[in-house]
Amino acid sequence: MEVYNGMKVILKKEVAGLGHPGEVKEVAPGYARNFLMLRGLAEMATPEKLEQLEKQQEKKQKDFEKIHQKWQDIVKMLPNIHLVFKRKASKLGKLFAGVGADHIAADLSTKVHYAVDPVSVILSKPIKSLGEHTVKVVFSPNLEGEFHITVLSE
Repeated sequence: MEVYNGMKVILKKEVAGLGHPGEVKEVAPGYARNFLMLRGLAEMATPEKLEQLEKQQEKKQKDFEKIHQKWQDIVKMLPNIHLVFKRKASKLGKLFAGVGADHIAADLSTKVHYAVDPVSVILSKPIKSLGEHTVKVVFSPNLEGEFHITVLSE
């Protein structure tokens, strides 16, 4: 009876059915050498590489914790933030050019001194009318808040 002797590799890229970058997997030696390593999808999991991977993951975690803390601080600030946009509008109060997530994110970034990604600003469509509007900002699934903007006629 033959004992399976797999080879440990660190994935460098996404491999369908196997895993994501940075994961350590045990695979057949032939698969590792002839497919994964040959195509640059993985590298041998040497003790040095595993230690380096662990340090990278720790750094990534610390960086994420810093970012998450900043997001929490911004969410606490949101109720006190009010942005004003001036746009050309028709006599009926319809804007000629809407206020989009990118405009809102840029002004919000200036206000909170942190680069807010326009993807975080949730709008079903650009704002095309004068008046006060509530805007939702979502940084992560459980970290979101709202603030108000006012659109005035130029």
